[in-house]
Amino acid sequence: MQLAGGAEAVSKRAAELVESGELVRGLRLADAALASDDKNKAALAVRLKALAGLRAKSRNSNESGWLDYGLRTTRAAFEAK
Repeated sequence: MQLAGGAEAVSKRAAELVESGELVRGLRLADAALASDDKNKAALAVRLKALAGLRAKSRNSNESGWLDYGLRTTRAAFEAK
């Protein structure tokens, strides 16, 4: 993570990917940033946005369930003090 510029830099790139519609790639980068710093608000926000975008496109009930779970747990982490 340090070689990539730290969690903030990786989160910024993840946000760019999500904004351009590359939800899965952005989600993977956000997860990498969170592996380094699990309380990183920028990475959590990107993760929420990516999961919400994927959930909106999902037509599979199993996939939707996993995405809903991811949204709930990420939202809880984001709102934690």
